[in-house]
Amino acid sequence: MNIEEKNIALFENYLSHEMDKKSMLEFEAQLIYDSDFKNQFESFKSIESGIKEHYANELKQKFSEIDIELDKTLNTKPKNNKVIWLSSVSVAASIILGVFIYQHFSNQLTMPQLAQENWVQDEGLPVKMSSKGKYDDAMNAYKLEKWDLALSELNKIKSDTATYYAGLIYFDKKEYQASITLLNEIKLNSKYFDDAQFRLALLYLMENKISFARQILQKQVKNNTINSHSAKEILEKLKT
Repeated sequence: MNIEEKNIALFENYLSHEMDKKSMLEFEAQLIYDSDFKNQFESFKSIESGIKEHYANELKQKFSEIDIELDKTLNTKPKNNKVIWLSSVSVAASIILGVFIYQHFSNQLTMPQLAQENWVQDEGLPVKMSSKGKYDDAMNAYKLEKWDLALSELNKIKSDTATYYAGLIYFDKKEYQASITLLNEIKLNSKYFDDAQFRLALLYLMENKISFARQILQKQVKNNTINSHSAKEILEKLKT
């Protein structure tokens, strides 16, 4: 798909966390209602990911070449100690720089995995047997993983419960921007707030928005929420 030139800078700013919160929410809302815009964004991310993979492979090749040259240097009788010393320092510097770059790429690529490992599937609300409750149809579909039907039923209900579970469904549908938008709507006075915030942090990791995720996780630890232990473990992993 062709990516419009005017959108490239917008995508770059979003992925590098250079947007203010208002612009970010407007961007994420456009991803939901504008399918062409969303497809362009997905194409842009794929291209960016391909570039990173290309340079990671290129770096591995450089390591291999350095190993060969280093073996030649060590197995050759030195004629000029100063030249050999400078060559060794140069090789060492290249290796250190390469390891740093490679670890940077590797850490970015493992963020979605870290998020998936800590995303616990919510079992949903219990379904009443004696009398029909307003969430029963939605929860029956939810438990059967009939996501579209569950969403259709939840959209008929205006409550933080419906918004929360709709957000979880969008995660399972891999529509992460929609999930982020909905979970951001859960207010501080809601019983779902702490869990919604923790899941938001995981969603930001899925999108490689590490600074946003870290801020939320730090609050989870500070406020000693139900997810504070998991938040602390993730923060430790983000340091490596």
